[in-house]
Amino acid sequence: MVHKVFREIEETNFMLMQSQQEHEATLEKSKDELRRVKTKLESQLKEMDLKLVLFENQIDTEELKIRALSESRSNNFRMGGLTGSEGEQSDTKDIRQQSSSSKDRNISTSSSSKQGQTSQLKCNEFDSLQLGIDDGKQNMAAKASAKSNALFMFMKDVYTKMNIDSSSSTCMRMLFGMESKLLQLTRKFEQAESDQVKSALKKQDTERRDKLRGEKNRIKKEIKERNMKESLRRAKEPVHKKVGRPQIFRSQPIVNRKKQVEVEEDKIDEDAEFFVE
Repeated sequence: MVHKVFREIEETNFMLMQSQQEHEATLEKSKDELRRVKTKLESQLKEMDLKLVLFENQIDTEELKIRALSESRSNNFRMGGLTGSEGEQSDTKDIRQQSSSSKDRNISTSSSSKQGQTSQLKCNEFDSLQLGIDDGKQNMAAKASAKSNALFMFMKDVYTKMNIDSSSSTCMRMLFGMESKLLQLTRKFEQAESDQVKSALKKQDTERRDKLRGEKNRIKKEIKERNMKESLRRAKEPVHKKVGRPQIFRSQPIVNRKKQVEVEEDKIDEDAEFFVE
């Protein structure tokens, strides 16, 4: 009986050790999974930060290009004003020369006609330059609009992949939405780390209990089947009848044991001394 109890205790201890090992293995797996998810989210956050920096740099470059174009256009307009003032000064000089000397009238008319031709050529050159600037500006605006459209489509694609409502119409709003979504995901990840560990521990505990319960039921079933087999075997065996007269029970004979009384030597010595005195 004691051996059976010790055997059951050893079996339960072995089962508990196995369940503990399985629990530790699953806990390590869950920790590895959490680390993998954490590294993945961190890499995604870094990629999004790099994309934001690239977008900001592109916006800065486009703004610088627009400023350069506006400055070049203003400089061209200033150059046109200066050429006009020079023509006026030349005309005043011609008038003064005509009023002062009548002899050089033909020369002054020829010089004024030449100056008019040169001023006309300058105006034509300025118009062509202005048209070239306008064409370049239109090309730059078209390129900038194409880049902005491509950037907007890329942002929209990222926005939809992050499962965010695409009701925003501008890039800045989309960037703000992605930033808020990333912050929300990081908070959820920090909260889910402890919740997931608790749920995993609870699940492992329930699995361990179910396994122990199933093991106990299996052992009980095996014992019951063994007892049934043993009882069937005994029932099938032939009955052994006792032959002859039964032996009479004989009790053991009575033995009178002599009680030996030992006299203490000290007491005898005391009595002897008393009588001697």
